[in-house]
Amino acid sequence: MNRVFVYLGRFALMILGFAVAAMAASAFLHLIWYGALGAPADKLGDFMAGPAFVSVPVVALFVGYFAFFPAMVVALLGELAGRRGWLF
Repeated sequence: MNRVFVYLGRFALMILGFAVAAMAASAFLHLIWYGALGAPADKLGDFMAGPAFVSVPVVALFVGYFAFFPAMVVALLGELAGRRGWLF
């Protein structure tokens, strides 16, 4: 029974890590798009103050949707292979 809780804990950490990675990817995409528009760097605070608080999580949902199955295949292969490195 103890082993079941260990696996549930690992699964919860994988899901949490995936959610954080999707948010980071979304924020990165927003910063790249902001730079591609040619906006000045001193106005970045104004951009991040309002609409980005809504659009970053929304875009993170799309990023997570498209990356879910490839990430789960890699996580499953890592668990089956017994890899415990920082990458997995």
